[in-house]
Amino acid sequence: MGARRIILLLVSLFVALLVAPADAALWMEFEPVSGHPGTKVVGHTMGNGALRVGDGPYPAYLVPVATNDRTPIGEVVVDNQDNGTLRFTVPDVPRGKYEIRIYCEPCAPYSAGETELKMGEFRVLGPALLPVEPSQSDAVPIAVLVACCVLLGGMTLYRRPGASGAREGAERRGVA
Repeated sequence: MGARRIILLLVSLFVALLVAPADAALWMEFEPVSGHPGTKVVGHTMGNGALRVGDGPYPAYLVPVATNDRTPIGEVVVDNQDNGTLRFTVPDVPRGKYEIRIYCEPCAPYSAGETELKMGEFRVLGPALLPVEPSQSDAVPIAVLVACCVLLGGMTLYRRPGASGAREGAERRGVA
């Protein structure tokens, strides 16, 4: 077991001991823990046999920390060893901190009567990043820019005969 998992397990255990029973009944570890809309995320319940209360699946929601608005993201599927897995793609929602919650009626007796349980946290980083591929139309502005630079550079280097600078021209006219 890697150091990161051990630290995450210890932090999760510490949090589970400090929070209310409704929040401490279940917890999931997500990979990654943040992402842009379109990011694929996988979550697993912590410990073995965490969902012995029923067969599932249990609907899952992404809920902004500041509000109670729910965005459905999938279902927690329970395997034959009573462990839960949630796979989802980050929906197109505003950036910010979110809770991942599930609806689990059989969990209520073990969660102070609560049927909607916080399973973890997730941070949405902002709008989806779209891959940008160069196209032939992108080459035209670049070619024009290069041509302008060459033209301006040539004009700077070329001087008319007898125009050796503003100061010398002014001296010849008797201004200086």
